[in-house]
Amino acid sequence: MNVSYREIIKKAVAIVLMAVILVCMVTGFSYTFTAKADDTIIATGYVNYDVTSLRIRTAPVNGSVITKVDGGFKFDIYEEVNTSATYKWYSIGFYLNGEYTRGYITSEYTTREAKSDYTPDNNFEDYLEAQNFPASYRESLRQLHSAYPLWVFVADHNGRDWDTMVNAQNVLGRSLIYSSADASWKSTLMAVMTGIQVSIQSLTVVAGFRHLRDL
Repeated sequence: MNVSYREIIKKAVAIVLMAVILVCMVTGFSYTFTAKADDTIIATGYVNYDVTSLRIRTAPVNGSVITKVDGGFKFDIYEEVNTSATYKWYSIGFYLNGEYTRGYITSEYTTREAKSDYTPDNNFEDYLEAQNFPASYRESLRQLHSAYPLWVFVADHNGRDWDTMVNAQNVLGRSLIYSSADASWKSTLMAVMTGIQVSIQSLTVVAGFRHLRDL
């Protein structure tokens, strides 16, 4: 009688453990499926060009600050989030120190760009790979290709790194703007040309316009 009772207990425990394992498997599958659904890029966006030090956070409004970005910074938008704040927040993806990172940014100081319905084009994808375009460029190039299928994009691999290209503009005689421009647009370098006092653009502004030209 004692042996039968123990066998019943063992069987009951085995059934409970199996049920727990099945629940974990189902829960895990559901979570993975939801995460994939959330990973659809609905649009792209950029920080408005007159903005500096805009915070990207781990959560809308009061999340920890991941980094600060300036005008011209581009990002992918995954979701619009309504909060108690006046403006919506975006769940975004962006490159930080070479790593693709997720975070949140307010829509107040950003511009959302419409995302066309891009149909995967294997030939174009092979071309992007052959040209060795950086991963951060490819989504924008896909959207341009969708809108203008006859345009041809050629990657110019000049062997120079980003900092070298930007710093080369931070010299007297290049990247000039009027001294009456907003202080955030100017470097501390000054120049006088043809009797008009001008200033060198700040590295942040140079980088923003340089990125636009590169694309």
